Amino acid sequence: MTVACGGGSGGSSTPATELLHSDQVNPTSGAWQIKTDPISTQTHVVLGLYPPPGVASGAGITLTLTADSREVAWTFVDSIYVDPVVNVAKVNGSTLGVVVSQAPTATPAAYDVNTPVLRVALDLAQGAVVEKVGFSASGTGHLPAAAGPDTTSTPAPITVELGTLEAQ
Repeated sequence: MTVACGGGSGGSSTPATELLHSDQVNPTSGAWQIKTDPISTQTHVVLGLYPPPGVASGAGITLTLTADSREVAWTFVDSIYVDPVVNVAKVNGSTLGVVVSQAPTATPAAYDVNTPVLRVALDLAQGAVVEKVGFSASGTGHLPAAAGPDTTSTPAPITVELGTLEAQ
């Protein structure tokens, strides 16, 4: 499943001094959400991936996020998975790819709609200008606890609602 929010407006030459993420208003039922973490600052925005109500546990997540690298830079922060057998986060230009999977012997991670399953961060890039930042998700998946945390299970596709991202 691929989702996106707005692209850059182009043409602005006003230097940006702040990066702002606005959470999705009225999220779709069953959708996972990217929300702003309270530890965020004006130039360092930490985003959490939150499960929807009814998803109580799981054994892994795949997530690919893309944002304009002229405006922001990605980093992986952490996940709730214990002793992950796979814990990979790679930045390639504008894209951050994250794959996290629970160890086969571990109890599936318990989810709570108020606790992020994983967190990533964006930093305002040097030379960023005031504009809406192109921001999208693709290759998203959730490995349900019932599937078992092994390297042969394929994550089920999930819908991720992003909100909006702006350099101001």
